[in-house]
Amino acid sequence: MKWRDFPNLHEDIIDALLDDNKSHPTRVQAEALDIALNPDRKKFNLLIRSANGSGKTMSFLIPIMNSI
Repeated sequence: MKWRDFPNLHEDIIDALLDDNKSHPTRVQAEALDIALNPDRKKFNLLIRSANGSGKTMSFLIPIMNSI
């Protein structure tokens, strides 16, 4: 999966991720962003549990930055 596979992810965020040598999301990020960036979902809570260094923080921050 690539960052561009998320249709609702802003192009500037994709460019910033690619500039930071993050060519694709981790498994945790791909699963979380698939839910968090879905415009058909209303208010919900998303709980992510995974090992250190798996991308949990970015899974939380990317949707926030995308909504600004």
